[in-house]
This record gives sequence, C-alpha cells and structure tokens, in this order.
Amino acid sequence: MATREPFYFPVWPYYFLAALSFIAAGVILITWMPPWHPEKENLLRLEGAVETVEIRDDISNTTAGAIWPMLTSVYFTLEGHSGEFRYPYSHPDYFLVRDNTSGALEVWVNGSEIGTGVPMTIWQIQEHSSYNYLYPETSIKFETISALRDKVGTSWRRLAIWLLLAGGSLTAIGYLLRRWNQHRGARSQV
Repeated sequence: MATREPFYFPVWPYYFLAALSFIAAGVILITWMPPWHPEKENLLRLEGAVETVEIRDDISNTTAGAIWPMLTSVYFTLEGHSGEFRYPYSHPDYFLVRDNTSGALEVWVNGSEIGTGVPMTIWQIQEHSSYNYLYPETSIKFETISALRDKVGTSWRRLAIWLLLAGGSLTAIGYLLRRWNQHRGARSQV
C-alpha cells in the first residue's frame, strides 16, 4: 500500500508579506519621525504686502504638477523681504491660504531658515486685506499648525507600529509553518 506524502504548506508568502510590512513601516518611520515643528520662541515675525503667489509641486518644484493639490505648496514673496515663504499642503486650511489670501501678511518663520536661500516655512500667518468680502481674513495660529502636525505624526507612528506587529506576526507564522512542514516530512514540489 502506497502512502501519500503530506501536503506542503508554502511558507514564502508569509515571509514576503512580512518583508513588505517591515519595509512600509521603515519608510513611514524615516519620513515622518519626528513630526518636527520649531519652538514658538524661535519664530520671527515678518510682514509685508504680497508681491507674488505661486503654487508649485513639491517634488519637481515646478508649477506643472500644481493642479493636483497633494504634495504642493503655496509660495509667497513679500515686499521688503528677500526670499520665498512656503505654506505646505500638510498645514491646516491650505485651500484658504492658497485661494483666498492676499494683501498684506504677517508670517512667522523659523529664524534659522532666514538667509539660507531655501523657502522659509510659514508656521503662523495673519492676513490684513480690505478686499476679502467673501471670506474672513486668514488667521492661522502656530498652535493650530503644531497640533495638526503632532496629530498626523501620532497616527503615522501608530500605523508603523501596527505594520511592525503584522510583520513580526507573519514572520512567526512562517517560521512555525516551516517547522510544521519539517516535522511532518512535507517537501516542496517545486
């Protein structure tokens, strides 16, 4: 009487999915850790009338991809100040700043960014415009921006932790399944 060989349960899908989970968690932790924002006492207040406003894609730094609202920033130049000021998509009320902000602005920027040639990130903005009839003047406080960044950073870290746990679980399942295949004498048919 011939005995059938035990069925071999494939192990590679578990290791493959675990590797994908670890890679995704690593990318999230590298790109979003920590959710940085400067201290309020390091901010400098600058003000002036808006000279130019431009919406640019953050990846190519051109206006070509500016139609897609994600990964874009609003760039301002102000009279009396050299350099550009950047309000990124990740800040709250991005569309309000992008579509309805004009006139004179007060912006708070990190003092260490001034004079570096890199667009200065706006951490607080206050608009002074007598032409805004449909919307109130733009006023976004530092506390609002920093709270949103902290909240987003917390959610990304939570996702990374879940992915690490999933990757560890999948690795453990793959290891146990491999041991079980060896114990039963099952061999891969490939």
